Amino acid sequence: MAHGRPGFTLLEIIVVVVVIGVLAAVVVPQFSRANVDSHGARLANDLRTIGDAFILNHATTGTWRNDSGAFGVTPEERFPELRNPDIFAVGAGAAGGSYDWNGPPHADINVSCTWPSGRTSTIDAIVAEADRIADDGNPATGNMRFWLGANYARILD
Repeated sequence: MAHGRPGFTLLEIIVVVVVIGVLAAVVVPQFSRANVDSHGARLANDLRTIGDAFILNHATTGTWRNDSGAFGVTPEERFPELRNPDIFAVGAGAAGGSYDWNGPPHADINVSCTWPSGRTSTIDAIVAEADRIADDGNPATGNMRFWLGANYARILD
């Protein structure tokens, strides 16, 4: 029979804390990767959808819409091909980014996303995932690429 007070020994408590720490070290990076993957998928889908709306409008009207010159402003007026013009609201994009239409007078007609924090390792990972999903897997080349520094763009024309 054991004499003394009931409870856990210091060694048992340390073992439990170490096991929990090891489990957390294995699981936490997986959640972070899932977050990057989901933001990358959203970015690829949004740029594809917005770009397709502008392409369809260009095919219908024969001209590209003019650039509004500011983030958070839907180009000119609403048009039926863009089903959700509120997507241009500041911060409404993937990972808190903002989408912008870069129409005439730009040489590269595109729709882009930029982030207030600029390029960070997380943004670069999100962009790499979006490019892997929707383009050639290299954010420096192809139809979806970095444009004017920190903007990630889908080049349309």
